[in-house]
Amino acid sequence: DLSIANLEGPLTNARGGVSKQFVFKGAPALAGILQQGSIEAVNVANNHSHDYGEPGFNDTLQALQAADVPAFGYGHYQIIEVKGKRVALAGAKAWSVAQGKEAVDQALAHFKDQNTDYLIMSFHWGQERQYRQNATQQAIARYAIDRGFNAVLGPYPHVVQGIARYPLGMRVYSHANLVFGGNGDLSEEDSGAVQW
Repeated sequence: DLSIANLEGPLTNARGGVSKQFVFKGAPALAGILQQGSIEAVNVANNHSHDYGEPGFNDTLQALQAADVPAFGYGHYQIIEVKGKRVALAGAKAWSVAQGKEAVDQALAHFKDQNTDYLIMSFHWGQERQYRQNATQQAIARYAIDRGFNAVLGPYPHVVQGIARYPLGMRVYSHANLVFGGNGDLSEEDSGAVQW
């Protein structure tokens, strides 16, 4: 009913990316593939979204809007109606517990009094290629669920990590790379699409 994903990189024609080991970008027209593939919203809060600076990030938001794919993350929030239910989406990078808690609190403040039925938070977090979630991820996820989020998702580590289901919500620590255009020779090919 609602498919969401992490968009790991900007969609821009900008030149002169930032100086770091891996710099990603795709053509703005590629946003249409998301819509054609039934991705209804994307989290843009990650360590590659600004690989071409603020102009590249803004190009991404414009390309997504033109393709009718709502973006969330970095202070952008979405509420999407699905079968009469209002699903709230928030996203953030969280390398520390403090960052994660701040993102949760900001999202809750934003969605307050907006009559949402479900709250979903997508975090860019954890350590790359580690198959177990770390204490920081666990603490942030627990904090989000305890404060009312129904699901906490984490796409960053590029490998599958644990999934935990509780009466109050679901934690998906990492579902890895279902689609990853940044590297054609992945060392880890397992990934997951989580249905809830």
